[in-house]
Amino acid sequence: MTDVVVIGGGLAGITAALDLADAGVDVTLVERKTTLGGATWSFVRDGVFYDNGQHVHLRACTSYLALLERLGVAGSTKMQRRLDVPLVSYRGRNGRLRRHQNLPAALQLAPSLALLGGISALDKAIAARAMVGLARMDPTDVAADRGSLGPWLSARGQSEGAIGRLWDLLIRATCNVPAADCSVAVAAAVVREGILGPTGAADIGWSRVPLSDLHAKAGARALDLAGVEVLAPASARELSRHGSGFKTVVGGRGGKDGTIYSQAVVVALPHDAAAALVAPLRPTPFAALTTSPIVNVQILYDRRVFPYEVAAFLDPPLQWVFDRSETAGIRPSRGQCVGFSLSAAGRWIRPRPQEVARVVASAFEAVFPMAASASILDAVVTKERRATFCPVAGSSSLRVGPNSGLDRLVYAGAWTATGWPATMEGATRSGRAAAAEVLSQLQRRQDEPASLVMAAGKE
Repeated sequence: MTDVVVIGGGLAGITAALDLADAGVDVTLVERKTTLGGATWSFVRDGVFYDNGQHVHLRACTSYLALLERLGVAGSTKMQRRLDVPLVSYRGRNGRLRRHQNLPAALQLAPSLALLGGISALDKAIAARAMVGLARMDPTDVAADRGSLGPWLSARGQSEGAIGRLWDLLIRATCNVPAADCSVAVAAAVVREGILGPTGAADIGWSRVPLSDLHAKAGARALDLAGVEVLAPASARELSRHGSGFKTVVGGRGGKDGTIYSQAVVVALPHDAAAALVAPLRPTPFAALTTSPIVNVQILYDRRVFPYEVAAFLDPPLQWVFDRSETAGIRPSRGQCVGFSLSAAGRWIRPRPQEVARVVASAFEAVFPMAASASILDAVVTKERRATFCPVAGSSSLRVGPNSGLDRLVYAGAWTATGWPATMEGATRSGRAAAAEVLSQLQRRQDEPASLVMAAGKE
């Protein structure tokens, strides 16, 4: 018997397993894939490293940054000294989203937003007031969760154009939903924690190495050193009570099923998989959460065509664009790898990858003519159809905390009630919360009189 089984080897599961092991708990982690990392993974094609998507973090992502330190890979990431993102459109460069250091935290983005083109002065003033209003809002307010950001902003005089141009820039990439459809409560959390958070909270960071190196390999190494037994590939096929503990039926280990008995279980799976596994034991309201896709396009050019590390497009179809050459292992003399991240990308799921790449390349060339004269050496399209839960109105009421309501059955995952949307920060926060909940429940179990423990064992 092991003390705790952690089901799922994504960031939430890795974090929970390490926290538990560091506390002296015997942990077994079960992961259905051959490698760890969950929704962050990489592959190699013709000697070039491609991530499944452009995953970024903010300086406000304190739990995620702490995990990187724990894994010993913090030096493999880059953080902007201060937020500085060129804003471009088909009318040319349109200012910068930039943090101004000599202003209070809540005002550091104000000069950049004031200079943003294509939006009236009235809309900018309304947007500024709305941001302050959201920052003052309680993200756990049930009434706020019932409302959508679009109508909320419209009721305060914000034009439809500003919602699509300004608010989409800020909300779509972080929440994976069009700004107009986002839960007001979730938008409030983003504004409060990131956009208008403490000084430097919105500064952007990203990996300088493939995500499989940053998370999967480093995670496996750290778990091994911590004494965590990792079973991969192995799927948790059934979870049931066994006395006062649990029985997890695992398949995929050399083609044979196995059974693991434990005192506690952390279910660190996507919400739909978690609901299916736990349904025989507990009601799962989070099964009603919907999902939203993300599509990423990475184009390898034979020369340098993109002059920035990162830029944001103010007009569709493009959104956020990154120079991925360093991560891909491309030397300047070999060309440039440009990555295009398309969030809430439902319109891009059905078209063939070649068509998606063609449309993206054409839109990019319209703003950066150097790309039109360059040769495309390769184009890779990855589609994550169920990338994240969809934080629309009412979604927060479906998210639960780590405590399942069943003794020593605990949830982890970016979909849980972390106070964040589905991000790497949300995942690691959930893992830490899950570990803390397990430790608390195990301690309560140890503190019970022996007669009660024996009686519970006869359940």
